[in-house]
Amino acid sequence: MSNKRKPVLQNPSAQTFRSTSSIAGIKIVALCCLGLLIIMLGITKIAGDDDVFWHLATGRWIIEHNSIPSEDVFGHPFPHQEWIPIAWAWDAFTYFLYSTTHSYVALQLLPALVWLCIFSLLAIMMMRKNVSLPIMLITLLLALLTSLGRMRPRPLIISLLGVVLIWFIYTSFRDNKSSLKFLYAFPFIFLVWSNMHMGVLMGFAMFFVIILTEHTYCFLYKRSSSQKSYPFSALDTSTLKKLWLILFVCIAAAFINPYGYYTFLYVYGHTNMNMLQLIQEWQPPFSSVISESGVLWGYKAMLLLGILCVFYSFRSRTPYPLVLYVLFSVYSLRAIRFIADFAIMTALGTSLGLQFLVDRSPAAFRKALQGTMATLLLIAFMVVTVMNIPNENFYRDRLNYYNHFGFGIDQNMFSLPMIEFLNNNQISGKIFNQMEIGGLLLWERPNEKNFNDSRILNDSITKEYDSILRMRQGFEQKLEQYGIDYIVLHPLDLLESPAVMQMSLISYCSTHRETWKLVYWDDHSMIYIKDVQKFKPVIDKYEYRVLHPYLVALDKNNLDSLYAALPTAFNNELQRKLTEEPKGFFTNMCLVAARHYKTMN
Repeated sequence: MSNKRKPVLQNPSAQTFRSTSSIAGIKIVALCCLGLLIIMLGITKIAGDDDVFWHLATGRWIIEHNSIPSEDVFGHPFPHQEWIPIAWAWDAFTYFLYSTTHSYVALQLLPALVWLCIFSLLAIMMMRKNVSLPIMLITLLLALLTSLGRMRPRPLIISLLGVVLIWFIYTSFRDNKSSLKFLYAFPFIFLVWSNMHMGVLMGFAMFFVIILTEHTYCFLYKRSSSQKSYPFSALDTSTLKKLWLILFVCIAAAFINPYGYYTFLYVYGHTNMNMLQLIQEWQPPFSSVISESGVLWGYKAMLLLGILCVFYSFRSRTPYPLVLYVLFSVYSLRAIRFIADFAIMTALGTSLGLQFLVDRSPAAFRKALQGTMATLLLIAFMVVTVMNIPNENFYRDRLNYYNHFGFGIDQNMFSLPMIEFLNNNQISGKIFNQMEIGGLLLWERPNEKNFNDSRILNDSITKEYDSILRMRQGFEQKLEQYGIDYIVLHPLDLLESPAVMQMSLISYCSTHRETWKLVYWDDHSMIYIKDVQKFKPVIDKYEYRVLHPYLVALDKNNLDSLYAALPTAFNNELQRKLTEEPKGFFTNMCLVAARHYKTMN
């Protein structure tokens, strides 16, 4: 009898089950990593986005007064100036989140959750179209990179969710995954959307284009002698009529807002203001004033890969990838604020185009790009990225983009000690403030009106603001005309280029110290108050008679003269700054000046 063991026969079905389970497990891990990456990128400190604060201030005003304003309630230069808070529902909702939790955490988690919903819908659509996991991940990661600038608690994320939701529901209907009845939810979606953000107009445009595309497809389908070559059947006349009816009901639903159709006329006038041409997010993405960044690289890649949408549409006779690519590429080329819309609305078509191309490539390349190893590499990339996001310099070093992971306010962008100084010393009256900090002042000082903020009510206000800030002819008379009591300046690029002080009121106030007294400064902001009786206690206690950042950085001769006349004041003010801001950029410049004077003596 032989002692050799008989070979154990493997059960083919068991092998297949283990293989399938392994692939399913990798897919779950990959999607979880993508979800975690979206959440981590969506949690950022409030930085360089003053809109967040005036939205909160507006929500507070609406809830406290139980009404929606029709004129400016926050500014003092132009009383009774028309203003319609078109995102009033968003304002009230986000203020409710803040007031309920007494922190910014819930507000800052909101964008992460919205973006998680957006990418979940995109992933489901791709999986329904049998897009392979690596191609799906590559496309979604590019879309995520392009959308980084929109991962902030602003109402435009509702518009991004809106267009994807409309597209998801419609493709579900067209792919026979749901019935036409699900489209009856559209009017409700447009009702909520129109009261949160005017990106609803893009939703109307998209739905209108969808219906026109269906008509065109129907015409070509019926004229074709080989209808079997078309990917899906044309809609019948009855269904097309229902689509038009749904669109008209959606438009009617959007008019259900505090000011009806006039809201849309107001928005149209607002978007035609000349001032918008000076705001970076309204610049075309290929404008010379837009700095290169990872976000822009992602957009360019999506724009280039989007050509596959065109290729896929012609080869497969599927019109929507082509239609959406043309519609949203034209839309995005208008302003960089629309590139996220382009990225998410062309992601499905781009993935289908890539899949179509890969399926027709050599077997070795196809296997390498769609195999398990490719997925594992993408998982590793996402894990490493997630681990690095909390790094203070992640966005700057990797993407050349300003963002910081975390909750609360980024104090490198907004000076909270400056706000605290204003409140603690009860400095009030008519303010002239830099626009970039107007919203924060409204939010933190509810009983004070500002001069200007990023709501940008009209060109006249902005022109007056700019003429004073840039010290154009007659600006001193305008300071008197508007009765300005104190000035709060907050140049965002102060540390990168201290020379910006020469082109703003900082230089004027620092060289007219008999009228304007510097009582507070840090690396980001300065407070000048007028030499009037009501401010005398504050001036006596806090005035900087020598140590002005402008003098230290740009007017050494004047500083030398003041030091010679007031050496004790210089030393006392230096000690104050070393206590308040020991590691400050301008504090360090003051220390250098102090060592210089000590050497000379």
